[in-house]
Amino acid sequence: MKVWKRNGTVRVTVSAQEVDEFKNRWPCSELPDKAIKFLFDKNGDLLDVSTSVECGSVVALAEDAWEYAQNHWRKAHV
Repeated sequence: MKVWKRNGTVRVTVSAQEVDEFKNRWPCSELPDKAIKFLFDKNGDLLDVSTSVECGSVVALAEDAWEYAQNHWRKAHV
């Protein structure tokens, strides 16, 4: 995953390979076979997602992305 901080928002890009690894944990996932980008506000509220798929696995992946961002906050690009 890659994390960027800018103007009070946090963008996390989950690579296609990471999406595939996630889908192995969620076998019924309807996630696409491509990278997914999440945009959060500084409090972790989801503002935007780069896929139109609406399913629980998107929410779970968003939670993983936000947790990753929090753990890699200092390494984030400004």
